[in-house]
Amino acid sequence: MNHARRRIFVIQLTSPFTHPVHYAIVGVIIVAFATKSSLSYRQSGICDNTRVLCRGICAKQRLETGTIPWLIEFVLNATKETKLTDFVLNDFLPYQLAVLSNRISDKFAQAHYAKFGISVPEWRVVAHLSQAEKVSIREVYQKVEMDKSKASRAAARLVTAGYVTKKTNPDDRRLVELSLTDKGRAMMDEIGPAAAGFQAEVLKCLTQDERQAFKKAIETMMGHCK
Repeated sequence: MNHARRRIFVIQLTSPFTHPVHYAIVGVIIVAFATKSSLSYRQSGICDNTRVLCRGICAKQRLETGTIPWLIEFVLNATKETKLTDFVLNDFLPYQLAVLSNRISDKFAQAHYAKFGISVPEWRVVAHLSQAEKVSIREVYQKVEMDKSKASRAAARLVTAGYVTKKTNPDDRRLVELSLTDKGRAMMDEIGPAAAGFQAEVLKCLTQDERQAFKKAIETMMGHCK
């Protein structure tokens, strides 16, 4: 029996491994150990093939004497199956809503936002500003469900692009007021109707009754989750 076959035979007789991967890992480790032992002996001037054979290949004695019991435990732990939980991410409501929102927003953005060089957060700011003459930055980030820094960055980019003006409130200099420029209103006049048409197109997959129930469910949940 050659050395390679002898290694496999010894491991199969003396180890509790139950999966082919176990034997593959052990084989690699033993061969590596044998190589390291052989090099060690050569460096010390001892070229005893019998001793190298015993230390590198005779796993039976090594396993029985407890020299490397950690090897068995390591391989079994590394290759054992991980117990799965009952939680399914795809069935988790927040995840479903987030995915649906991203897909719809991205589809509309590709068709319209790119033309004006704005992002989804910037579009939300513009849409909110179109409903009032002047709005404070504080009100903007509260209304459009964005954190303050993100809303501020969106507003700053809109100001740079010429869609929004920013002025300090004369009565309270701590407040910064935003308003749409003529350029911003012209953009909103084009995107607004397109957004309404896009929404109608998205909802076509639902019947009239389903659309009404869907809208009602969203309104109820949004009121509940305030």
